Parts: sequence; C-alpha cells; structure tokens
Amino acid sequence: RILLQNDNGPCALVALANVLLLSPRHQRSALELTNLVNKGNSITLSDLVTVLANIGIQTQNGANTDINQLLHILPQLHTGLNVNPLFNGAFEDGVEMAIFRLYNVSLVHGWIIDGDNDPIAHDHVSKYSYEDAQRILVQSYDIKRDGLQVENKDAILEDANYIKSFLARSATQLTEYGLIHLKEVLVEKSFAILFRNDHFS
Repeated sequence: RILLQNDNGPCALVALANVLLLSPRHQRSALELTNLVNKGNSITLSDLVTVLANIGIQTQNGANTDINQLLHILPQLHTGLNVNPLFNGAFEDGVEMAIFRLYNVSLVHGWIIDGDNDPIAHDHVSKYSYEDAQRILVQSYDIKRDGLQVENKDAILEDANYIKSFLARSATQLTEYGLIHLKEVLVEKSFAILFRNDHFS
C-alpha cells in the first residue's frame, strides 16, 4: 500500500514515504511505516511524522540527528518544500536536501541544459540554479530599463539572453537532454523522487 493525497500540499512528504514503502532496500528500516499504512484507509499527519522521525534517527546517517529538529522539519514537508534545481542536474544544497540524504532517498530532476549540442549556451546557463537565474533576469531588466550600474554588466546581459532562451524552450521544466540524464543516473528497479513543476512525484 502507498499514500495518496486528495489536495495539493504534502507531495514531498507523500513522495518520501512512498519511496520508503516501495523500495526493497528500505523494506527493513520502513517496517514501522508499512505497519502504519496497513492499519487503515487514512493516517494522521502527526502519526506519519512520528514514524518518519523514528525511521530517520535509526538510519545510518541519523545517529547524530537532533530528534526535535527532525520533528520540526518533517511537518514542513506537508505544506510544501522549497528546493532549488540547478540547470546542470543537481540541487542547491540546504536543510531540505539534508532530509532526503538522511533517508538515503534520491531527489532528481530533468531540467538540464544540453551541453553536447549547445556548449556555448551550456556555459552561460548550467552554472545557475532556478533562483539565481531569476536574479540575473531581474538584474538584466534593471540594467536595460534603469541603467543599473554593476561590475559585470556585459556578462549579466549575455547570460540573461541565454537564460531567457533556455527557459522559453523548457517551460515544462523537463528537457530531452534531462531525460537522457535521468536514464543514466537512475538504476533499474530503484526508486527516486522526481521534482518537476514544484511537485514531488
């Protein structure tokens, strides 16, 4: 059995729990979660968070984890999780990413610029995360509109043009190159969480 949701919101929490439930490599450590899910047709957020916290502190990475901090962070997955994808296939590191590392669950995305077919655009875009790209676009706008004076104005304007083009071509937050990347990094019969369009699947 897996968890489902009726409304938008806890997709990161549901995705994390479902990887633990489905993945054979987590079967032993997720026994308490399996028992909770098998009890009935619905479970409470507090029960789910408590069980996930118990699993988290028992993992190899969880030996030094502060249980109070974990109980504070896990419910945040219910209201949504802010992760920042980089256009090279990685994510900006932070507390959010530490949660997935704690449970040894991979978080992946396919919003990646093609370095093979367009190396010049790749050089201008792949170094940015989504949030950094937004800042560059705003700076570029301010330079053009208000004459904002910044140290590396020409580089910002050039990068902004490549970023705009990339974002226009990849509005679905998935690229053909990204799909090829995912096929390379995902091991057959393994489980991971896919991040796309601010949703965790």
